[in-house]
Amino acid sequence: MMIESFNDKRTLSMSGTSQPRKAFAYYTIEFELELVEKSVQPGACVVQLAREHGINDNLLFT
Repeated sequence: MMIESFNDKRTLSMSGTSQPRKAFAYYTIEFELELVEKSVQPGACVVQLAREHGINDNLLFT
């Protein structure tokens, strides 16, 4: 299996110029577990929880 770094990848924009691709965000297991624990609490709003922690809504779901 080969793992490649996405930091070095480049994409072509609509204007035809080459731009660096954004790197993927990596979260610690502690951070992920904390959000999962909070998201399963009664009355928890997953969208609000994601936004409060600076992640996209679609990355946190139950």
